[in-house]
Amino acid sequence: MAVTNHPRKQFLPPPWARRGKLRLAHVPGGPSETARLVLSGEWDGSPAALLSTSRYDPVLVPELVANGINAVALTWSPGFSHEGDQAQWEIVKRLLPLLKKKRIKAIAHIVAASDLATLLPEAQPLPITPPSPQSAGSNTPPNAKPHRCAMDIGIPSWRAYVACKMRAAMEAGFDGLFVDVAAADFSSGAEHLKQLWAEAASGRAADAPELLFYTRGWCSPALDDVCNLKLLEPGLAPGAGTGAAFNTNLARLKLAYEQGGRDKPFAAELAARGLTEKQRRLSAAEILASGGTCAELDLPGDYGAFLQNCGGLFMPGDPVGAIGVIVSDEILQGGPGPAQFLDSLVGASIQFDLIPLAQFERFDLRKYKLLIAAGLAPVPEPLEKALNLFVNEHGGTTYITPGPSPEELQASLIPGIRVSAGPQPVEVQAPEGVVALLWGKGTKRWVHLLNYRDEPCEAHITLPGCGGRRLDAYSPDEAPLTLNILEAGAGCATFALSGIQTYAVVAVV
Repeated sequence: MAVTNHPRKQFLPPPWARRGKLRLAHVPGGPSETARLVLSGEWDGSPAALLSTSRYDPVLVPELVANGINAVALTWSPGFSHEGDQAQWEIVKRLLPLLKKKRIKAIAHIVAASDLATLLPEAQPLPITPPSPQSAGSNTPPNAKPHRCAMDIGIPSWRAYVACKMRAAMEAGFDGLFVDVAAADFSSGAEHLKQLWAEAASGRAADAPELLFYTRGWCSPALDDVCNLKLLEPGLAPGAGTGAAFNTNLARLKLAYEQGGRDKPFAAELAARGLTEKQRRLSAAEILASGGTCAELDLPGDYGAFLQNCGGLFMPGDPVGAIGVIVSDEILQGGPGPAQFLDSLVGASIQFDLIPLAQFERFDLRKYKLLIAAGLAPVPEPLEKALNLFVNEHGGTTYITPGPSPEELQASLIPGIRVSAGPQPVEVQAPEGVVALLWGKGTKRWVHLLNYRDEPCEAHITLPGCGGRRLDAYSPDEAPLTLNILEAGAGCATFALSGIQTYAVVAVV
């Protein structure tokens, strides 16, 4: 099955970082991270929170090795002045040779802080999140400053500031850079970033840095062609709800997988605060089932051992389905838009690809039977032409939905989508709150099952056209699985899987 959104001349990840092989941990720490936590107001007042930020001592390395980590992102600069970062840099530099001995790639995390605007007024910080609306009884004036700002990388003073951080990281011996809001693109940011990257790597041709990755969602799509791996921080992705209130981030994670090219793997951090153990497990399961890897050192339960022992379940593949849903990148930032509609598709186990609007021309639209423009009103002219071509020359069907109500979804749209897309590549009979995602590679299939309910359950699965194969079930959960193969002839594979606690994968090979 061909990859449908492979951009030309893209900056690809090295072999060790490709999907199924990458085991990245983002481990913030050091005195600068402690200071950032306190000064930003994120510290909850507990000593444990501050102790976790001081974990940059030699014992971190064997901990990474024990968890099968092959790359770690370390705090290099949270946005403070160069002088303020000196203590941080000295601590991190002592870790780098130890990581190198264990063949663990080290990646420098460089981020901007909005309070730098007071130090560099000529840098003109630009808002990337609006202020919260004024609440009743609040003394906060309207039009208050935005909660988060970004700096225009095209401004010389800011470019020089970021360039110094990057050069210092490369000279220290890092293998790559995690460029956060520091590279926000408001002009020709991608070209500026390329130049900064080349300057930082100059003189190190023998062991040039391999990675340049970033937090998707705060950067322009223009940066997709100069970055080779994606990292999502808490708040941009996972966080799952259980019980009656079905709450999933699968759609947003599926979009992260598609953005910038499927050959570029993405890693995502679990939402660290306020989640139960069940919710942490669901968050990890959502990331894995969507094509990502968990950027955590401390994974819930047996997920770490599961990843080490069952890495073959997450090798390169493609979503399998006949539906493409075209959406704006804004859904990744939690905007209302078509989120409710996409969650309804997920809840109904309808298989679909998410196509970023800014990159829809990279996709071979002919592979789909149905295209849906979700939350795009009006539809941009280039996309409108592509949709007309899809209908007139390829006989496909298109839907344009601004975001229907739940009643409309259940009454007409969901049934209409099933009819227009034709038979689903996976048919699921399971209680509400059990979701299936299907992946494929050639004739192989992997069925990922997530249980958002509070109790273990059973699912009955049919895979048309996948008969005559071997079926095996895997799970990181404690509850034992029971796989009952009902049919494995030439026509289809049908099985019942019971004991699904949170997450299970059935491989059809």
